[in-house]
Amino acid sequence: MEAENNSPVADTSGFEHIVQQFQQDISKDAYFEEESMRIKQAFSNTKQGEDQLLYLRHQLQCVKTFLTRLELPWDKYIPLLFRGFACYLQCEERKSVRSKNYRLSAELMECVAFLSQSGRLINSMANYYDKQIKEVEKKIAEKNIS
Repeated sequence: MEAENNSPVADTSGFEHIVQQFQQDISKDAYFEEESMRIKQAFSNTKQGEDQLLYLRHQLQCVKTFLTRLELPWDKYIPLLFRGFACYLQCEERKSVRSKNYRLSAELMECVAFLSQSGRLINSMANYYDKQIKEVEKKIAEKNIS
């Protein structure tokens, strides 16, 4: 006759959920640290001793403000951009710089035309930055940084 094993089986589903949440929090922390370091390297105008999360929150708020205050349609600004560019080229003498400027201004005007037709994209980006700001603010509250 086989002996029955009556030992209680531990329910580990709650523990697994805690471990998954912990791993997600660690990955978010690593993501925000990496993002703030890259932004600091790109702009390099940070104050000595400034907390990375505070800096990141400020930069995210600036981008969100930029996206939410855009006035569309931008395509009405293309003639103004072109006139300004033409005036600039009258003062520029070197051909190599002139051809580069033509190419860059054409790319700028293409971007302006694209963004003037991309209201959904801009709204989605603003929502994305808003979510990131809220997550960073949670991390700041956890660390009690003012």
